[in-house]
Amino acid sequence: MNAYVNPYTGEYQGSLVTDEMFSSIFKKIHSEWFIGGTLVNRLVELAACWTLILLVTGLYLWWPKKTSQIWGTILPRFRKKGRLFWRDLHAVPAFWLSIFIAILIMTGLPWSGVMGEQINRLATATQTGYPQFALSFGPKPESELLTKDVAKEGPWATENLPVPASNHPSNNEITLPMVQQLAKENEVSKPYTISLPDDERGVYTLATSDTKPGENATLHIDQYSGELLSDVRFNEYGLMAQGITLGIALHEGRLFGLTNQVLGALTCLGILLLVFSSFAMWRKRKPEGTFGAPARVHDPKIRWGVLGIMLILGIVMPLVGTSILLILLLDYVLLRIKSKAS
Repeated sequence: MNAYVNPYTGEYQGSLVTDEMFSSIFKKIHSEWFIGGTLVNRLVELAACWTLILLVTGLYLWWPKKTSQIWGTILPRFRKKGRLFWRDLHAVPAFWLSIFIAILIMTGLPWSGVMGEQINRLATATQTGYPQFALSFGPKPESELLTKDVAKEGPWATENLPVPASNHPSNNEITLPMVQQLAKENEVSKPYTISLPDDERGVYTLATSDTKPGENATLHIDQYSGELLSDVRFNEYGLMAQGITLGIALHEGRLFGLTNQVLGALTCLGILLLVFSSFAMWRKRKPEGTFGAPARVHDPKIRWGVLGIMLILGIVMPLVGTSILLILLLDYVLLRIKSKAS
């Protein structure tokens, strides 16, 4: 719920139920399928990771090895009909959009549950992620309260940093206009959010929201004295955190304005075209009474190449690796049942 108040008179102007906004609805569809929960989030991550596998293996299988093979891979054969038409409609856009699709998927993975945690660990282990000097003006806090616990719209690179505590509780507390003045004095770019203290030891947390990556800022302010307890900016992030921050902005269409948003929209439309064309190809190939699975590839070089790609990506992406093992186990059980029945 958003409430709107006149900053000069304090008069209540109205409210807006944010969960009913189109942007909130699409965000839930994008990450939660409306249902939410850990299981659904893992399914969304699994779908994204498998899309990456399909993309890489597809490029490996269909990369043109002869000049004549550019038709149907790099250039479409418009005069073809039937299954070849749909094949070209699938392969050609996939070839040209592959780099954009890969970027779109990989820049979204830092927010995922399993891969996101793997990325966090790598950033911490290599000291290329979170700033090591988040509390510039005092000792590090003993509490385990993290920035993401008090500020929901902060930068990715600072969400797991510890939150300091306000010192010497008293009756004198700073006001929101004073926090805004501190933001102005410290050259924090708008838009930003101000999170209120939760208790007598809590702090004001000022975090950028939807700014350009180079303008990222996360500030913790003593609620009594107005002392700046922590001030972390983009140039203080590690190299990996800077790269991920730029990638997230690219993923959300904030990195280079309208062009970024148009490229993102075209990439998403391209993915829809790939899905539809692959379904059409399958329907045209599928004999009645069968699943219509492709024929087994007899070239050992191709088989081992695809297997190697899946093995490597299955190790890099643990959720995919687990799903591959489950599929192999299910395949083995079904074949055993089939052999016993026959």
